[in-house]
Amino acid sequence: MSAIDGSLFAVPMCFLIVWAVAVLLVLDVPKARSGQRVNLKPLQKLPCRSCQFFSNNPYLKCAIHPSTAMTERASDCSDYCPCEKNR
Repeated sequence: MSAIDGSLFAVPMCFLIVWAVAVLLVLDVPKARSGQRVNLKPLQKLPCRSCQFFSNNPYLKCAIHPSTAMTERASDCSDYCPCEKNR
């Protein structure tokens, strides 16, 4: 009989735990919405991919301006030089 008593206690506790987790997730959604949204420019509009100084290396994307490669600031790059071959 003790196994039955244990399951009678476990079922409502599991139900309460699932509802508590669901409520916490719903309450966390407004915090995520109020966070700072980033307006991403499509990567096709950036000149970096067609520049001769650009490499598709994740550690060093640009030989001249590695900190601004593939960012919004790269759209007005003064060192942009289109490469001859099509990548």
